Amino acid sequence: MDLVEQIKEAWYKWIPGWLPVCLAILGGTWWIASTVTGMERDIQSLQEQMKDVQQYLRSEHKKSAFESPDSRLQYPQGQPQDAKIPPM
Repeated sequence: MDLVEQIKEAWYKWIPGWLPVCLAILGGTWWIASTVTGMERDIQSLQEQMKDVQQYLRSEHKKSAFESPDSRLQYPQGQPQDAKIPPM
């Protein structure tokens, strides 16, 4: 038996059975890696947004200035009423 026939025999005997298993393992590994990378990218984006908000609150936000409420809002001036409980 020459080398080419031995390789063909080994190919038909072992490779077809292991090929789907190897492809499934590689595909699962790729899917998990891409999912983790996406989550890390989202977390990093949120961290940058939080830092920007903190920087805004530290520097640009008016800390001591009193901001009056919007004069267009109308608040009820009457007496508060108790909630009525319906009879059972």
